[in-house]
Amino acid sequence: FNILAEGLSSPPSHVKTPPFAFKKDSTFGGFTRVPHPEAVFDYELRMWRIIEAIDDVSPCLLALQECDRFPDFFGPTLSSLGYDSHFCPKKVSPSLQFGYFSDGVGLFWKREKFDCKWFRKGQLDAGGAYVIVHLQEKAKPERDILAVTCHLKAKEESALEDRRVTQMAEILSRVQRCLTLSRSQQVVLMGDFNAVPTDVDATKDKDGSVLKEGYHPKLVQSLLAWREPQLHSAFPIT
Repeated sequence: FNILAEGLSSPPSHVKTPPFAFKKDSTFGGFTRVPHPEAVFDYELRMWRIIEAIDDVSPCLLALQECDRFPDFFGPTLSSLGYDSHFCPKKVSPSLQFGYFSDGVGLFWKREKFDCKWFRKGQLDAGGAYVIVHLQEKAKPERDILAVTCHLKAKEESALEDRRVTQMAEILSRVQRCLTLSRSQQVVLMGDFNAVPTDVDATKDKDGSVLKEGYHPKLVQSLLAWREPQLHSAFPIT
């Protein structure tokens, strides 16, 4: 669940007090075509709508990306709804240049259902934060999972696709090293990969000429090559 960080959706000329002085203006994260962005992206309202959406589904396991209000809001608020969690901010976050906290990734689980046996979190060498949590079911202790979350580099460029592949390879390598500590060796990998599972082939015209290169062929193939995963996209694919 990419919740769009406050620092990446802030209004222009939103003056921040020291020590969080901004270096440049934000323009609602580029979502300027949204009707009344000053209301839609009012974070003091939007963060409660995010909580409402989460509580409406009430998942046993939840991953958030672009979370930059964990210590003061999402952590304690979701804790009051029965979740324990681990969070890791990005070491280098674009939110900082707009005068906000670093955004990062967080994993949340229902404490009545799972015990956390151990966790790993930190920075990828290729950039970005990750969290790995080993969860054991309370009702059936013989059942466990590795829950993982990350947020891969965005934008449609070949070099950035290579960066995503490098990031994913590092994530999968770290998970692979942790598998021996899990009884079931079942993995739930959640995140914003800035890709969709079927977005593999280039777009071609009727005569076969390429109109647009495929956006994510390398990333999807790198995932498919790892333990025959089941891939799901949060977005409808038409």
